[in-house]
Amino acid sequence: MLDCSVLAEGGSAAKIAERVREIMEEWNLNGKVIGIVTDNGTNMIAACDLLGIPNLRCAAHTLNLCVKDAFRASDGACEVYDHLSTIVSHFK
Repeated sequence: MLDCSVLAEGGSAAKIAERVREIMEEWNLNGKVIGIVTDNGTNMIAACDLLGIPNLRCAAHTLNLCVKDAFRASDGACEVYDHLSTIVSHFK
């Protein structure tokens, strides 16, 4: 990770792509980046498309989404998931 930015204007694909361009310029990475790892957000995927850089979706994030969906689809497991989620949130 090279930077962590808050976009006051919102997280539109165009704004994200603009900030990533700035970061690549700051680090002298223009023409050297072969891929960007992101979550599965459509704004992130579209930002990578605007930059012309392949988007690699984070495997851990995708696995987490699958596990959440599986818990929610299972009777009884949803209640356990909610309790575990509350515990994790408390310690964060």
